[in-house]
Amino acid sequence: MLFIKFGIIDIIDILIVSFLFYQLYHAFRKSVAFGVLVVLFVIYLAWSIVNYFNLQLLQMILRQFINVGAIALVIIFQQEIRRFLINLGNAHLNIREIINSFKVTDVSNIYELEAISLACEKMAKQHIGALIVIQKEDNLSIFCESGEEIDTKVSQSLIETIFFKNSPLHDGALIIAYDRIKAAKCILPLTEKE
Repeated sequence: MLFIKFGIIDIIDILIVSFLFYQLYHAFRKSVAFGVLVVLFVIYLAWSIVNYFNLQLLQMILRQFINVGAIALVIIFQQEIRRFLINLGNAHLNIREIINSFKVTDVSNIYELEAISLACEKMAKQHIGALIVIQKEDNLSIFCESGEEIDTKVSQSLIETIFFKNSPLHDGALIIAYDRIKAAKCILPLTEKE
């Protein structure tokens, strides 16, 4: 009787692969990229069937498709790959970010929200548009790099000055993170939702 050897290393291997597949699914499930991943899985399944039955013409066609497809994937997922690599590079959090992530409400947060709401109210009366992004869990440093970095305290007058129509910073988004204005004139990505 034939028995398959199954040890602790095999269990660790299965757990790591399962974790990676779960993270991949979680990262792409709400984006357009999920459909592309499903198509890739179907192509891989077809490749396996073609190899099993040794269908030489289909093997040649699929091989060429996969060779070109690898380059196409890098082009299609360029933004996601860049975001992943930047997040990987910024994985080290400084002490201030760790402390701020545990804050629920404090006086500075109340001041920040009041300054933002008063500035928005005043700009609305003057028919001035403003795009303000407040960071929560997601790291927005990649988008801060696309604009002018400021890194200063949030204030009503500063927000109004940034979005004044003759200001060089008024086009683009204002990013606020950890009670500070991090950057202005930032370019945000287009939505990936249909």
